[in-house]
Amino acid sequence: MLELIIRFVFLMVVLFGLFEFSLIELNIKKDFIPLFVFSSIGLVSFMAGLLNVMQESILILIGFSLFYLIYLIVNRKLRKLFPSLGMSYFLGMIAYLAILLKGVRFSEYDDFSHWGLVARELVLNDQMPNFASELITFQSYPTGSANFMYFIGKILGESEGILLFGQSLLLLASITVFFAFVKKNKIVNTVLILIATLFFFTANNSIFMLSVDTLLTLIGLGVTAILLHNFREKTMEKSFLVILPILAFLMIIKNSSILFVLINSILYAGLLLKSKGINNKNLSLSVMSFAVPYFFSYLWTKHVDFVFPSGREAKHSVSLENYQAIMESKTPEDIELITKTFLDRMVNTQTPDVRIFMMVLVTFLVVALSKMIFRRNGVNNYREWKLFCSSILLYIVYQAGLWAMYLFSMPIGEAINLAGYERYNLTIVMYLYGLLLIYFLVQNQKTVFSKPATITLKTFSVILLAVYLFLPGRHDVSDLLGKYQSPSSVRSIFSDVIEGEDIPETGEFYIYKSDNDRLNKAGILTYIAKYELRSPYVKIINKSNIEEVITERKNAHVVLIEKDEYIMDLLERNNLDGSKMIIQIN
Repeated sequence: MLELIIRFVFLMVVLFGLFEFSLIELNIKKDFIPLFVFSSIGLVSFMAGLLNVMQESILILIGFSLFYLIYLIVNRKLRKLFPSLGMSYFLGMIAYLAILLKGVRFSEYDDFSHWGLVARELVLNDQMPNFASELITFQSYPTGSANFMYFIGKILGESEGILLFGQSLLLLASITVFFAFVKKNKIVNTVLILIATLFFFTANNSIFMLSVDTLLTLIGLGVTAILLHNFREKTMEKSFLVILPILAFLMIIKNSSILFVLINSILYAGLLLKSKGINNKNLSLSVMSFAVPYFFSYLWTKHVDFVFPSGREAKHSVSLENYQAIMESKTPEDIELITKTFLDRMVNTQTPDVRIFMMVLVTFLVVALSKMIFRRNGVNNYREWKLFCSSILLYIVYQAGLWAMYLFSMPIGEAINLAGYERYNLTIVMYLYGLLLIYFLVQNQKTVFSKPATITLKTFSVILLAVYLFLPGRHDVSDLLGKYQSPSSVRSIFSDVIEGEDIPETGEFYIYKSDNDRLNKAGILTYIAKYELRSPYVKIINKSNIEEVITERKNAHVVLIEKDEYIMDLLERNNLDGSKMIIQIN
């Protein structure tokens, strides 16, 4: 415990040095610094991974931070990051999440199938997925978030709770940006951001898993907030330096993050040209806001082509080869069925994601109508109607992209079942919720309303945002009050089985589960076994094929998830030790 505390303090010192550099040398607004620094760290780690110098990059970042701090102390140039409402929120939430996530272990499907697996492998191997990375199934998925977690893991340690803490830092950094809008009515606006924090932490992916859908939303929202703030403050010329590393980092988190990069690049171009006029410099900056992030995505694509011979054909790969193969496997009848199912699901108001989207629209509508009633002379509600219409348009465009994904990228079985639709849809719905939050934060700074109307607006904003917490979501707010317990016990069962056993480093593993099909629902036991055993050579078996494995396989290992009368008798007949949980087959 003492060692962990020392490591944690050391991490805070390193981050403090990097924050001070951003504040003093780059003159970045305090509320933007965490997201800027963390994105930059992720980019440095990513580039170092491509060059196979990941360990060296950590040492350079740490050394730079410490030497810069020493320089500031010697020359008495330290500037105060505190008191700052945003930084106080950031630091307080760090302490809270450090306690909450201590000792937490992965329990979700996606952590074992990819996100947790790739983060752990980076920390353990000090290198990006390459020729030897047989464990990685989704080879074309970028590693951006894992690159940042690598930095955190190398300082704090390699446990799963620390990796979860690393990703939660990215979420916090994105939310901290919203405090840039808080100048007046600080109590009300802080309450709004705290309510939104609860929503962001539970509506889609929880903080107890490493899936990146919520991360994409929040980083995308962070950039949007930076741009809108700078446009309002007439400081758009400062935006490019801040958003460029953030957008570049966002681009290498997941292939689908290109949507949020594109949204923010278009927004940046529009606001820049509107505020500074059309000239060659501004046009160049606008193009570069998308071109530079895309370049990092291109580097990842070339890395995949080089180290994974079949990476372009891997599941969910963004490549013409994969799209062609997927489309060839679908008949016109399949496409018609997928489209019909998709349209029905898109407008199904009984589902949490669609309900939240409808609530966002209703909220914008209520605010627009309220402003008509309480407005003073000369105050219009055009902005509210624009937000209302823009939300609908953005939602429709996103749905078109999702529909195309199910047609071109999803295998037939997953496409017909619309696998992951709620999670994907909540990505854009939460972004629209974030726009609503920004709107309320901005409106609460204004004094164009009468006093009764101002009080009404503040009350409305708190109530309307709080209502979302009571809508059915993917996770409960109560999870944030204590240790999260996954409804799935498969990880615990498997961990208990192999605890204390000598795990062989080579050979094939056959996981015997008797006839209990629930243990491998959606293939989760397969991924858990691969993760725990660190072997790609895993196969789930039952009574129908266990005898063949025991009598015919060589250099294999049978892991007994369940011991029944049949397997014990079979082991005895073949002179194998049934007291162990991992049986060596020679």
